[in-house]
Amino acid sequence: MKNSIIHELNSAWNNNFSYRELLGVIKKHSLQKLGEGSSRMVFKLDDSTCIKIAKNKFGISQMKEECDISDKGDFDVFVKVFAYDKKYNIWSICELCSEATNADFKRILMVPFSIIEVKIEDLIYDFKESN
Repeated sequence: MKNSIIHELNSAWNNNFSYRELLGVIKKHSLQKLGEGSSRMVFKLDDSTCIKIAKNKFGISQMKEECDISDKGDFDVFVKVFAYDKKYNIWSICELCSEATNADFKRILMVPFSIIEVKIEDLIYDFKESN
């Protein structure tokens, strides 16, 4: 089924199908929606993989970064990407994993997430002030 869906996703997007038709491929296979954020949707493909679909330019940017990191190597702290839309970064097929917890951040980065969160907020504030 995985190869069939990859083929359909590539075919749909390469033949200039609409975004709605791309989501039709997901619906056709009755994939369970695992979640949706402001920029991407995630659907369960099987017990070990999921499909991510970008919803907007931010989702495309996240998808590109995630796929670029995966292409560079096998890192324990980043999701493994098995296949993706190399032309537009609209979809990817990744390992199915759970959200990182505060304990995960502390174990991997040696600091609690609350400190990272404050630093990210500072960076965003500085960026907005400079533009």
